[in-house]
Amino acid sequence: MTPIPWSPRSYQEEALEFALGRYGAGLMLDPGLGKTSTYLAFISILLERREIRRALVTAPMRVAKTVWPFEAQKWKDFNHLRVCDLTERTDSQRDELLSKGFEIYVINPESLYKVVNPQKLVGVAGNKLENPWGIDLFLSDESTRFADAQTQRFKMLKPALRFYKYREIATGTPTPNGLHQLFGQCYLLDDGRALGEYITHFRQMYMHPHPYIQYSYEMNVGADELIFERVAHLLLRMRAIDKLEMPELINNVIEVDLPPAVRKDYDKFEREFLITVLDETVPAFNRASLGVKCRQISNGFIYSQEQTGKALPLHNAKLDALENLIEEMQGRPLLVMYEFIADGLRIAERFPGAINVTGSKDIERVVRDFNAGKIPLLIGHPKSAGHGLNLQAACSDICWYGVTWDLELWLQAIARVWRQGQPSATVRNHIIVGRNTTDEGVMAGMLKKSAAQDDVDQALQLYARRRLG
Repeated sequence: MTPIPWSPRSYQEEALEFALGRYGAGLMLDPGLGKTSTYLAFISILLERREIRRALVTAPMRVAKTVWPFEAQKWKDFNHLRVCDLTERTDSQRDELLSKGFEIYVINPESLYKVVNPQKLVGVAGNKLENPWGIDLFLSDESTRFADAQTQRFKMLKPALRFYKYREIATGTPTPNGLHQLFGQCYLLDDGRALGEYITHFRQMYMHPHPYIQYSYEMNVGADELIFERVAHLLLRMRAIDKLEMPELINNVIEVDLPPAVRKDYDKFEREFLITVLDETVPAFNRASLGVKCRQISNGFIYSQEQTGKALPLHNAKLDALENLIEEMQGRPLLVMYEFIADGLRIAERFPGAINVTGSKDIERVVRDFNAGKIPLLIGHPKSAGHGLNLQAACSDICWYGVTWDLELWLQAIARVWRQGQPSATVRNHIIVGRNTTDEGVMAGMLKKSAAQDDVDQALQLYARRRLG
């Protein structure tokens, strides 16, 4: 690959200036806006100024292993930066690499504790923590992984934050499940100065206990404006639709009816929390379990209680709908997202030519062939196929075999094809939904979350403009 010069767009220059103007910044940039190259420029400038010695980036596995190393080599301005992949290493390999002095280290959040573990940072003098590897910059790429301050990964990182002169976060979906998710992310930037030092402080200031759901909280009336005012100096929000010529995004809901016998069993299951399939009785132990199992039934199966991982077949209504959609595509590439492992296996069995990108050992080749139009049907789970893959070259259709509750996964997966470089004037987002099932509730909840995220985006932009005068 021949490196090419980096010619930043005006919004990238704005984002870079924003990050360089503070020690803690959050670039809330949509996929396709060049977030990685902007941060490579940021790191390069700080290294040149000798303000940092090296940087630690935490990102989803696929992004850490492929996107960061690729982007550094892609641009002539940044290919002097050595990017070291710390994912899937033994402890001894990781420690050896950290001692080598690479400019950028990348690791997945699940393995971060192996780098920031306080036991590795304890100095020889008493209990004083030291930074043995001289990392001065910490960047969380897809920072919602640290939105919950009560997770082990957050608690492990917290005592190490003092070592990082610069702290950065980046995501295109800052609050997929509510404004409370800003607490953990903003804490990484300023140790709680904006939103409180502890989550309990945040709740006392901006939330109240949910009247019906135990151990749950709701936002106070007017809390959103107070929060936006407090974080406007930390976060810069940019949406692709505002900055780029984006194709039209069309949602196409494909409703399917459950077969009469399954419909009867489904309705009974919702009432009695028990269903019998192939002489096996499968229970739902609570409402949450019931919702998951109802989505499985809508998709055409239910997991056995007696044999882990075994899927008991119920119907093929969604498979038939997917087949109809594939026929309509007339050989044009289609990206399909599934929710359960059994869904992926059933789709692959029904369509032997399908390629599953989840778990693929040669992802680069799969992506290259799909973008060349050589793979008509690419399937994957949004957790592994929703970040870091550019799939827009030949594909303008994405299909949801089962709708996810997670707004971040939803938006990130759609952004694999609805992004800059999409040659089609329209992108179609097909959603296969079981009529009169929990699918409809999940889809309604997802659209409500999406609308709330739009409100947050617009508010962050508004308060940012006020900050700039």
